[in-house]
Amino acid sequence: MSRTLDIVVVPDTFQQIGDNQVVGIVYWDAEGHEFPEKCWNDSVVVIVLWWVESLLQLLRGSEETVELRFMEGPFWVRLTRAGQAGILLQFVDGRHGRDVKYEKRESKKAVLRAIIDAAKATVGTCKSMNLLIPEVTVLNRRISQLSKLEENGVNS
Repeated sequence: MSRTLDIVVVPDTFQQIGDNQVVGIVYWDAEGHEFPEKCWNDSVVVIVLWWVESLLQLLRGSEETVELRFMEGPFWVRLTRAGQAGILLQFVDGRHGRDVKYEKRESKKAVLRAIIDAAKATVGTCKSMNLLIPEVTVLNRRISQLSKLEENGVNS
């Protein structure tokens, strides 16, 4: 069964820029809606870390809504808690206001799984390519925190 929500990271596009930045292709795929666009190139380690930290805030209940921002351009995915087990995702293009390009409701479990998978792929790629900027270590710790939430039974 294919998933209806994925964060696509493309390992062979990762490259280190300077001492503290790894760029590569990263984008969301929600039922064929690619956001911001297929093959979006961005500061992959930093933004995936931001997304993990924002999701932790949402799942722990300290925030009702969080925005998962991209660094290169005014694009973000707004996550809003929708009931006990759901999350409303809104894919926002901020170039001309706050244009919601697509929205969908998903289970917390599906959103958590998409972000964990993207984070693990990011860390694994950085380690295998020896792109060990400080954020990789932090991201790895945050993955452990998300995984514990998943193990403890985030509502599906």
